[in-house]
Amino acid sequence: MSIRLLIADDEGIERRALRMQLEKAFPGIELLRDAENGLELIDAVRAHRPDIVLADIEMPGMNGLDALEQLRQEGVMPHVVIMTAYSSERYLRRSLSLRVFAFLEKPIRREEVERTLRALIAEVEAERGRDAELAQMRDAIRAVRRMVRSELMTNIESDEADPHQIAELLEMLETDARRFLIVTFSLADPPGDAQSIYRRRVVELNAFERLQACVRERGWLPGHILNHRMSCLVPVRIHVERDDDYHLRHAVCCEVDEVLTAMEGCAALRAGIGISTADPRALQRSRQQSIQALYQQDRHARLCHYEDQPVPLDAENPFLSEEAALLEYL
Repeated sequence: MSIRLLIADDEGIERRALRMQLEKAFPGIELLRDAENGLELIDAVRAHRPDIVLADIEMPGMNGLDALEQLRQEGVMPHVVIMTAYSSERYLRRSLSLRVFAFLEKPIRREEVERTLRALIAEVEAERGRDAELAQMRDAIRAVRRMVRSELMTNIESDEADPHQIAELLEMLETDARRFLIVTFSLADPPGDAQSIYRRRVVELNAFERLQACVRERGWLPGHILNHRMSCLVPVRIHVERDDDYHLRHAVCCEVDEVLTAMEGCAALRAGIGISTADPRALQRSRQQSIQALYQQDRHARLCHYEDQPVPLDAENPFLSEEAALLEYL
């Protein structure tokens, strides 16, 4: 990507002469359309985002420093070389916050402008290199976090996973929550004949895709679609006036109900909620509780907390054993 440069000067002869010099000395840079005053400078920088601006100070309408100050307030900060016949101390002080690389006093010598621009172009290219490295690092970090999140949910969804590994994976995500729980969702309507089962599958995939986006907006971690269900890891960041299980459970149920309400336009869902825990090694049990609550709730209810309808956890639960076989196959 070539360097983009903008000249802002109200003196037409000087502006055209400088442009001809730069075209000859720096054939690789892109010279944008010139600006004749501060207002045109602002419009040109907003529209074209130049890397470098060669700007005069005294221009009609708005001077160069005022224009650069307005751009700075908007968060637009090109590299600047000031060309001026007024190199006063007041201008020098004001330029410190405007990313001014150098002052060139008019009349500008050819060697001086070329030497200054070579140094500035080298700085811009080095900055681009640093930005590219940072972008690669951010992409790598995001990829690792995606892998950690996926591996975490795979371990939570597997009864045979090492609970200590779950704790290590959760620690890698560096979340600020102190307690967690699992919520499991499924479609509210049961499958019917073969044709309706096919339609259900299409609706189910669309619904869970929308659900994944919905829970991610809340900072939840969606899991995989297994046996027409999807479990989510919920960091408990809810603050209640009274620190007891009943009020915490009520607040969690309200938040899950908000998700179900947000999903109504896409599909009718049901949810089972496991018990919150401060021990990541207990998240597998919280998930089992959420599945138990999902299938033990009243058929007309759309959510149920495990503690509202407690049933003993059965190691031979057919829903869990079928899911374990599917995970082993995958």
